[in-house]
Amino acid sequence: MAIDLNSRRSQILVSKSPPIQISVIDIAPKKSRQTLVFLHGLGADSLQWREQLEYFSASHRVIAIDLRGHGQSDPPASAFDREKSAAEIQEAVRYHKGRHGAYSRAYTVWPVTRVKTNWSKDKTKEFVWAQQVALSMQVLLEDIEAVIKKLKVKVPFVMVGHSLGGAIAAEYSKAHPYRIHRLILVATPARFKLTFFTALKLDVPGWLSPMTALGAPRILIQEFHNRVLKYWPGSATFKKLFVDTLIMRSPRGQYHEALPLGELKTHMPSAKEILQPRSAADLNRTIQDFIEAK
Repeated sequence: MAIDLNSRRSQILVSKSPPIQISVIDIAPKKSRQTLVFLHGLGADSLQWREQLEYFSASHRVIAIDLRGHGQSDPPASAFDREKSAAEIQEAVRYHKGRHGAYSRAYTVWPVTRVKTNWSKDKTKEFVWAQQVALSMQVLLEDIEAVIKKLKVKVPFVMVGHSLGGAIAAEYSKAHPYRIHRLILVATPARFKLTFFTALKLDVPGWLSPMTALGAPRILIQEFHNRVLKYWPGSATFKKLFVDTLIMRSPRGQYHEALPLGELKTHMPSAKEILQPRSAADLNRTIQDFIEAK
């Protein structure tokens, strides 16, 4: 039966200066076996996991998080600094306005660029570059930790991440191994190398490539690639993982090159590696078999 996922949504304040709210879908049956936390990929949002949320919510608590700048979460403040052009900022504002139907505008008072928006639907906010907190893997991990604590998630729990979400899940599992029952990485390579066409779209002038084909504004893709993924030491992180891990290798990547066969197994010999299932039903069964295995 279909579930109105947006009715199960809440906003969690993860930063007070600047104020940043993270949007979370949280569904818990009266008696749940365990909790599954889902982290989406670059340019996606929590609704990427719609099929999994509907399937597992019958017997498990399921939590899907919109990362900063994605879905209905507030954008990273560092996306609005004085190095960004007015056109880039307007592109990001139009993106959020289109997704959430919220009034928003950007304006520049030299040398400070300010953005006023109410896309978190609570109150108007103003982002000023001088108050920014630069986006980083550590900031994203702190967001996840704040959500886990605020929702009082029972440990150990299962963490599932796709691409960017997989990198964050791996880092979280490395930092908190005893909180994780099982880790599932979907299309998460040891290094993130942009595909040829993605790199081309990021390099050419904005008026030539508005990035609409990527499902997210250029400013967001650039921000996460340059500040989080470009220098992420995936192989070193994987070598320090001691949780039961399932690797789902993707035959092709959307923004980054596909994961070569056996690449992660060289860093995690004990991990189980399979080809990513093509259908949602097969993916659900694969996840269920893995998390329930003795």
